[in-house]
Amino acid sequence: SMNPLENEAVVASALNLSQGALKLVSVHDVLPCFISYPGLTKWHVLYDHKSYSHLSEVKGEPQITATMFPPANISELGMENCLRILPHANNTGGFFIAVFEKSDEIPEIPQKSSSETKATKIRIRGLPFDVTTQQISDFFGEYSNNIIPGSITIQNGKDWKPTGIAYLAFETFQIAQKVVLEKNKGILGTRYLELYLEK
Repeated sequence: SMNPLENEAVVASALNLSQGALKLVSVHDVLPCFISYPGLTKWHVLYDHKSYSHLSEVKGEPQITATMFPPANISELGMENCLRILPHANNTGGFFIAVFEKSDEIPEIPQKSSSETKATKIRIRGLPFDVTTQQISDFFGEYSNNIIPGSITIQNGKDWKPTGIAYLAFETFQIAQKVVLEKNKGILGTRYLELYLEK
């Protein structure tokens, strides 16, 4: 399959979960006889005859999760090192190739019961237009460790200009609820931020 949800989305999620222990290695020179294309950094999620470009557009579809979309830091992950070999370009089958280099131990992801791991999304309003994902993460202080990796999405309008709105997901409803109660009306730069739980 050449579906980015089964290729680039999985690779991006693995890289973020590894917290720097994994990186992509370029293998373009290894297969010079093939016409290939770099990994994607933008894609849509197609579900039930609908197309979504951001998690913020999804309403009432629990099957669609944050890791299906390009993470906010995708430009830093080196996705161009992946290879897409398309059937029509080489008269072959289709292949997606990603080679990882491991430089450190991968952090263990603790396993919890499903009742404890229902991720909950929150919406932030009032952000500075030049805000970065790192600044949003830093705003939540100690709770930044509970943000699902890659879930911070800064919303742009139809003209691609920032709207001052962002979405992100926390590991559990309990954490997200606590964050909203404690951090609502907090200040980032010179702006008061409004936080809302998303259903």
